[in-house]
Amino acid sequence: MAQPGCMSLLYFLPNAQATDASCIDRFGLRPILPACQRRETLRGPTGGQGALVTATGNPPPLYRADSQTWQQRHGTDAWIGIDHDQPVTPKSLLRSDAVPGPAVVLADGQHWFIPQLRGFDRDPSDGPLGYHTLLDQRMQIDPASGRLRPGAVVSQFAAIWEQAVAIGDHLLQQIEQRTEATLDPKQTTDFIVACLQLNYRVQLPEIDLLGLLTRDLQFEVLKAALDWDGMRSALGNRQGRRHSDGTPSDSGPSPPPPANTTPTDPPSES
Repeated sequence: MAQPGCMSLLYFLPNAQATDASCIDRFGLRPILPACQRRETLRGPTGGQGALVTATGNPPPLYRADSQTWQQRHGTDAWIGIDHDQPVTPKSLLRSDAVPGPAVVLADGQHWFIPQLRGFDRDPSDGPLGYHTLLDQRMQIDPASGRLRPGAVVSQFAAIWEQAVAIGDHLLQQIEQRTEATLDPKQTTDFIVACLQLNYRVQLPEIDLLGLLTRDLQFEVLKAALDWDGMRSALGNRQGRRHSDGTPSDSGPSPPPPANTTPTDPPSES
């Protein structure tokens, strides 16, 4: 529930006389409005009648052009708005089943929790650098032991985990080869939007209206989701052992290696 004095996003559905499930589906809002409060109005941002809708527990405020900002949701007939007297907070959009992760300050100056999708294993050898998912997993039979063990991520996380693996492995390969870490811009943006959607009731139009992202901030979200610091630390420890005496060691973290051998910069878009 939104904090007192704060409001979730506002929506205007032109000519809508009801806001049942079929109406919400018709305007493409089901993923971000599982439940809503509404107010009928004779005049909305289009100049015509319809329904004002919000996801908070209180009815939406009246339409006021002088203190609200509205824009049409891309690809739909619905409009999306914010009331400047009742600012939108991340808490008002947070999903009840949000995935834990670090908070990142986005371009609106507020802290948004980014789902951390993976963590890096302790690095005892010079073999492939291992990581594990932090998302929920199905319990599956291990053919070797016949016992249940964590297996594939649950279906609701399958798509975003596939994105995380593809982007993360690509970055890791480039970094281990000591080449500049670059990413496909569309692939990167799609992944970052998916991360925000996982924890918040937002899609592209909401992210746009709230002004959450800049080009640089995209990579802060990506780094939080993929445990960039954990990866950098694991690689740095491994390289530090190599520089100490030329042989692997499990004696713990070594002093930082030379700057040109440890990844310190975020990836760039190619």
